[in-house]
Amino acid sequence: MKDLKTGFSDRITAQQEAKKALLAKFKPKAAAPDPEFDKLAEKRAAEKEALRQQHELAKAELRREKAERKPRVWRPNAWPRKPSTPRSAPPARSASS
Repeated sequence: MKDLKTGFSDRITAQQEAKKALLAKFKPKAAAPDPEFDKLAEKRAAEKEALRQQHELAKAELRREKAERKPRVWRPNAWPRKPSTPRSAPPARSASS
């Protein structure tokens, strides 16, 4: 029959080894840098710039359409107005009422 080690010190060492193995699973591993990181940053910057230009073109188009819809024309007498006169005080009320 096989000789089993069941002494106290054997159990303690087995427990310590198991705990070390368990903790080794949670240790951080060396991170490898992403080789595409710089390319992705450039790609995002290019997309952002393209989107900015697209928005600028849309704004310019809206401004152009607005200018076509309502042309600004200077009309010196657009609304006939009365010549401005100084306002007088309202008439006094009589106390006969």
